[in-house]
Amino acid sequence: MPATPIKQSALHHLHLAGRARMADEAGWQLPAAYTSVDQELEAVRRGVGLCDTSPLGKLDLRGDALAFLQEVYPSGVPEVIGAMGRVTGPSGESLCSRLAGDQFYLITGAASSDAVQKGLNGKLKGREGEVHLIDMTSVFTAITIAGPRRRDLLYKATGFNLSNFPDMACAQTGVAGTYARLLHSRNAYHVHVSREFGEYIWEALMEAGEEFGVAPFGSEAWARLSAEG
Repeated sequence: MPATPIKQSALHHLHLAGRARMADEAGWQLPAAYTSVDQELEAVRRGVGLCDTSPLGKLDLRGDALAFLQEVYPSGVPEVIGAMGRVTGPSGESLCSRLAGDQFYLITGAASSDAVQKGLNGKLKGREGEVHLIDMTSVFTAITIAGPRRRDLLYKATGFNLSNFPDMACAQTGVAGTYARLLHSRNAYHVHVSREFGEYIWEALMEAGEEFGVAPFGSEAWARLSAEG
C-alpha cells in the first residue's frame, strides 16, 4: 500500500530556505522551529513573529447557515457580522466567524478537520439546498502574526482600521493589495489568503516587520504561546 502523501503549504520552499526544522503535523509538513523554541518565544514576546498555520481546517458555510450552526452548536455561534465565537462539538473546539449575513467561516484544529467536516455533512443530509459546506483548507494559506508589535506590522500592509478591531473579530479586507480574511484571536492576527498569493504575502509581511525585528517562528513556539492564552 502506498504511503499517505504529505501535504505542503504554499510557504514550504520559504521554510526550507530559512533552514527550518520540519515536522509532520496532521498529514502536513510544517516548520517545528527555525532556531530554538526559547529563542523564537523571546523574539515574539519582544517584538513580532510570523507563523505558518495553514494546516488548520477551514470550512465555508453559506446559505441558511446561522440556523443550521445554532442547531449543531447550542452556544458560541455569532449572530453579528464581523464577530467570532468558540463552538464545541464531538470533535473538540472550533472557531466560528460570521463573514457576512449568509456566510460563516469555521476554523478547526488540523487533526480534527476531517471529523468536523464529516459530522457537519452528516447533519446536512436532506437540507443540502439550504446550506452549502465548502472545504477551504488547501485553498487558503494561513499566516499568524503574534507579538506586541503585531498591529504596527499589519498597519503597514493594510488600510483596514485595526484600532477598531477587537479580539474575537473577523473581516474581509485587503492585505498588501490582496483579498484576505482577517481574524483576531488569542492575542494574534491571522491572515488567510488564496494559496497562490501565500509566498507573496509572507514576504510582504516580513518586509513590513523588519523595523520591528520580525522573525519567523514554528509550530512548537506557537503551541506554547496558544497554551498561555
